[in-house]
Amino acid sequence: VGAKGVVTLSAKLMLSLLPPQTSFFKLQVDEGKLGDYGPEVKSELDLAFAKIERTILEQIAASDDRVVVHQAMKHLVVAGNALIFMGKDGLKLFPLNRYVIDRDGNGNVIEIVTKESINKKLIEELMPNLKKGEVSDFNDDENSDCDVYTHVKVKNNRVSWHQEVFDKLIPGSKGKASTEANPWLVLRFNSIDGENYGRGRVEEFLGDFNSLEGLSQALVEGSAAAAKVIFTVSPSSTTKPQTIAAAGNGAIVQGRPDDIGVVQVGKTADFQTAFSLSQQLERRLLEAFLVMNPRNAERVTAEEVRLTQLELEQQLGGIFSLLTIEFLIPYLNRTLLVLQ
Repeated sequence: VGAKGVVTLSAKLMLSLLPPQTSFFKLQVDEGKLGDYGPEVKSELDLAFAKIERTILEQIAASDDRVVVHQAMKHLVVAGNALIFMGKDGLKLFPLNRYVIDRDGNGNVIEIVTKESINKKLIEELMPNLKKGEVSDFNDDENSDCDVYTHVKVKNNRVSWHQEVFDKLIPGSKGKASTEANPWLVLRFNSIDGENYGRGRVEEFLGDFNSLEGLSQALVEGSAAAAKVIFTVSPSSTTKPQTIAAAGNGAIVQGRPDDIGVVQVGKTADFQTAFSLSQQLERRLLEAFLVMNPRNAERVTAEEVRLTQLELEQQLGGIFSLLTIEFLIPYLNRTLLVLQ
């Protein structure tokens, strides 16, 4: 149930952020800046902007950005945090277990540190000096990995970063950009004032998930016990247990039916209670993760389905606006800068 909910919700978020075949942003000129210029200039500018929009959409469609964004959405739904780096080779995702972050009082990012494991051979090519015994444990195993840390700082509207391995700076790893075109996109699902990290959708419904998990386990174990078939033979019976065990299907054996019984669990009513509660929890969770279950009837109109969808999507209004500010606008700014 959890997996289905997470995949559905993250796919819906990804398709609403980066919809295929349609433009999800519009470039416009500020009316106040036009001054005395006539409508001809405005229409010429609109044509030029439309060209730029098409170029950006083609660039996004040709890249694998949507794949990485979908992965990031999954991390956001479950863990509430994800970090995307917009490098020259495309997007790179850092899950929550591979980065730390610090924010100021207003929630703006001031420092990020990421950790990656990279093969030693690649590090040797970048830093041949390390072979000469500068680092004691470098020569232990040729094929093992070593940890590379990236340190990002935001200061005075500038973002600067560098990489280190074995506490030594990697040559050519320094980079900087303006905050307008910051390649480091720190995403949150729900922002909470005063906290460096966001909270995920799963955390909000953790009680229901735990209850459903417990009920499912009880039902599975109970069903396994109920499915087990055991025959009992009365100790004073003339019918031998071996005779029953060896008898094939439809065989005729001597004995009294009263001496032979079957062990029954007899918990049908209890199972029914657990099952109906688990169904209720499942329905509640699927609604929370926008998995649409249309009414089971002969005539379900398209309008009814559309209204159900609309009602579900209204639950996520605030989250979508947060992703627009923290993901879409910086993502477009960076893409524009790279294309320029």
